[in-house]
Amino acid sequence: MYGSSSYGASIYGGAGIAEGGAGASTIQPAGIASTLAIGEPVITTSGSQLIEPAGIASTLQIGTPALTLESPISAPIAVDARTFDTFSARTRITNVVSGDAVRIERTYTNLNAPIIVSKAWITFKRLATSTDAAAVIGPIVITSTQTSSGQITDATTDGLLMYFDLTAAQTTLLVPYVPHSYDIQVLTVDGAPYTCELGRISTLQGITVVAA
Repeated sequence: MYGSSSYGASIYGGAGIAEGGAGASTIQPAGIASTLAIGEPVITTSGSQLIEPAGIASTLQIGTPALTLESPISAPIAVDARTFDTFSARTRITNVVSGDAVRIERTYTNLNAPIIVSKAWITFKRLATSTDAAAVIGPIVITSTQTSSGQITDATTDGLLMYFDLTAAQTTLLVPYVPHSYDIQVLTVDGAPYTCELGRISTLQGITVVAA
């Protein structure tokens, strides 16, 4: 009857709600029977976690997380790749367009073995006698760890391998057809510097200015 009630149950408009203690609560609107089962979860710690409320079985798989590698660093399309037998003092770079991203890749052979290099750098100056603070680009420092500036890919043998990545914004600073001095130096783990290369770079003037 509407308005009547009793302990543990109430009746409103033909819908009954029966409440019990431990176990289950049953909600029964007129014409619909539904059951919400509540129980104590069971959890196992080996392999997976198994949660089983009364009447409901579900499994959560827990395992070793998958490791994902960092996204590869995009490399410039233009590459000036050369191999030198020890020291090079008259290198000329003339195939770089001002405003283009470029990779300068170097291999130096016949070094004293075993040589261990801790870092390397490349510097571009309008005048070779200018201070490092007055450099047009750099010094750009790289190590055996890959970064957007480059990487030493082999630092422990008589064949020293490395590359430097110059951005478009950096090469724009090199005035087209105006020679600039540059060098590539390394530092060994015992603190000894060594100049691998001395040279001049003269960039070309591009035609298209828009870069997007």
